[in-house]
Amino acid sequence: MNVKMIGASPLGGTIYSGTLNPAKGLWVGKKTDVTDMVLRAAADHLFVVKKEYAFPMKDGRCLVMSAEIFDEVPERFKG
Repeated sequence: MNVKMIGASPLGGTIYSGTLNPAKGLWVGKKTDVTDMVLRAAADHLFVVKKEYAFPMKDGRCLVMSAEIFDEVPERFKG
């Protein structure tokens, strides 16, 4: 049975929404790039809940997601 999924491409990191065949681990039919929408939703969520999330990685390391609020765009994002 195919299921609706959201997943990140291991090649470029693009986040897609579409239908996945779990038995084959393959996308079926058209998939849509939802990267910006997902990142904005995650940022909005982190702002509201003011929480950090930790995700174990396959290699044993851990990825931590959190949010910082600034009064203006930090220099590292300009230009």
